[in-house]
Amino acid sequence: MAPLEEVSSEMDEPDSDDYDSDEMNEAFDLAWTGLKNGSLKCLNSDGTFRCPYSPGRKKQNYVYSELHQHAVGVGKGERGPVAAGNHRALQKYLEQDMAARAHPQAERVIHLQQEVPSRVDNDDKRVRPWMGILQNIDNRTRRPADQFRIGPGAADIKEHLRAFNPESVKVLYDYKGHLGMAVVGFRNTMDGFKDAEAFENSFCLKRRGRKDFEMNYPHALGEHLYGWMATEKDVDGWNKGSHKLLVEHLRANGDLKCLPEIVKELELTAQQQVQNLKKVVINKDDVLQVTHRENWSLTNKVDLVTAQREQAESEKLKLIENHKKELEGLQRAASLAAEEHERNMGAYRTQIENRMKELESKCSELGMLQIENEAEKARNFAERQETQKLLAWYKVQAKIQEEQQLKQIELIKKHKDESDKLENELQEQRKKLQAKHWRELENHRVTEQLEAEKAKKAEIIEANIEETEKEKEEYVKKIAELEEKLKDCEEDMDYNNDLVNQLTISHRQANSEVEDAKTLIIKLKVLEKYGTSDIGVKRLGQLNTEGWWEACGHKFPSKMRFCKWQSRVETLMADNTFNPIRVESDGKGGHKYSVNEDDKELTNIREKYGPLVANAVAAAMLELTTWNPSGRYIVSMPWDFKANQKATMSQLFDFFLKVIKNKEDEVKETQKKLKALEEAMALTKEKTKGPASGVSKGKKRPRP
Repeated sequence: MAPLEEVSSEMDEPDSDDYDSDEMNEAFDLAWTGLKNGSLKCLNSDGTFRCPYSPGRKKQNYVYSELHQHAVGVGKGERGPVAAGNHRALQKYLEQDMAARAHPQAERVIHLQQEVPSRVDNDDKRVRPWMGILQNIDNRTRRPADQFRIGPGAADIKEHLRAFNPESVKVLYDYKGHLGMAVVGFRNTMDGFKDAEAFENSFCLKRRGRKDFEMNYPHALGEHLYGWMATEKDVDGWNKGSHKLLVEHLRANGDLKCLPEIVKELELTAQQQVQNLKKVVINKDDVLQVTHRENWSLTNKVDLVTAQREQAESEKLKLIENHKKELEGLQRAASLAAEEHERNMGAYRTQIENRMKELESKCSELGMLQIENEAEKARNFAERQETQKLLAWYKVQAKIQEEQQLKQIELIKKHKDESDKLENELQEQRKKLQAKHWRELENHRVTEQLEAEKAKKAEIIEANIEETEKEKEEYVKKIAELEEKLKDCEEDMDYNNDLVNQLTISHRQANSEVEDAKTLIIKLKVLEKYGTSDIGVKRLGQLNTEGWWEACGHKFPSKMRFCKWQSRVETLMADNTFNPIRVESDGKGGHKYSVNEDDKELTNIREKYGPLVANAVAAAMLELTTWNPSGRYIVSMPWDFKANQKATMSQLFDFFLKVIKNKEDEVKETQKKLKALEEAMALTKEKTKGPASGVSKGKKRPRP
């Protein structure tokens, strides 16, 4: 790289490519003024330099020489007169005002003269997961019966060590009792290592660490606790006061590793996590790219669907017209068929009437004949009987025709009423839907128009275009009108939403009143007393234990054990963790409950006690989930056993009317019996009056 003086001399040479145009000079003056007054800066906060005329470059932290070389190169004019003028001004500013920063004064370096000791790594292996050893726990108390040593338990020790966040405490016992030592477990993380180190350091500062324990063991320990982190010495049992049970516990529950190995393992784990995160980021990036492509695809599909929707709308109008024509044709055909049927039935009725008249006249003629011969009389009687039979048959047919005609009239009226009702409902629904669509479209249109007006205003302000007072007033007036329209639309939509909410609340209140009435019916126990095989009370969620003893009673030694097991099954059903029910779609936009045959607990019951028990449990759980999923207790419900569903209020009213009617009949019957009994008693009293006259006056007559 050339020195600063050489570069300056090269710039002063007459052979350099010079642009002496007015455009370059104007750019030079503007750039020089900006650099001098500080509006253009080329010095970063960290002491590096940047080019104020190249903001798009990735590198923005040059050293002085690099930026100076850049200014010289661009100042030659290869990028045009404006760039040349700007960079010549930058070159001049660097040479005059920033020359002191070209060669910063090097700081004096003082070298270390003292001897540095060689590195010595701590190869002391520690038990991982991190464990601490607690020694000299007070175990002097003995049980009087067998002199068994008693000491503090694990929960008590853990509570006293809560400052060190222990994860577990294992107190060691032998056949004589409490050994006075415990193993404290910490979390298998760096935080757990810090807790274990704090545990060890706390005891060391109080002179109750490993060395102090070995020094004072066994007679000078006093009443103090001693503690330290478990290391290789404890696993090998080298230190004083160690015990076989302690060594076995450490070997069974921990591994020996030195700190470098642990750090390396943690680094590998961290690297693996970083790699996993990188993979996740790459996958997310791929997903974003796919989503971007899908977005473009969806945009195209939206346009396509919009065109198809418009085409479908036109086809829909055509189909509606064709449907109307077909419906009119069907109505005409039905009318013609009805007229034809009416003509045929009229002719048939006329035929029957004529035939009836003939038979009646024939019967009257046969009845008026006077025949003396017995054979002729018998034949005449038989013929008259046959004629009367035919006449009776034709009368029955005429009556059937009249009934059929009445039924047909009622059916036509019913069909007409249903068609009118359906048409009215469709018209109402269509009106509501059209009103809703109109409100939404109007709201969207006003919002879009308001945003467009605001965007135009912002564009005018950004372009510094002056507006007249009239234009400003028109804008304010238009914005106010649009905001008023938007407010009206929102209030209209809020009113309709409030109306829907009020109707929903009313519906819920009505349902609540119905449920309260059903609850009262259950409390009165009318259904339980007078229920039939069709209407009664069903206890939903109750286990059907019929046949259980025959199916799995041989698995229990006694009936009492079997009853206890039944109680455990009922307790299991009340547990929220037991849920052999899954939710599935019913194909109509809703959901339904079904039994999960692969449930672990249900499968276990089926394998141990048979399908009868498992099916009963599944059926009871299905009822509980359907009718009482939150409480999971048995509920009583008025039930229609014939349709296998909850009884409606109309069914309950009909049932109560029948019960009241039966009760009235019973009362009437009872009253009749009482009346008959009173009459019998009165008659008995009258009969007893005669013999009573001969009875002496001092004696009372017996009551009847």
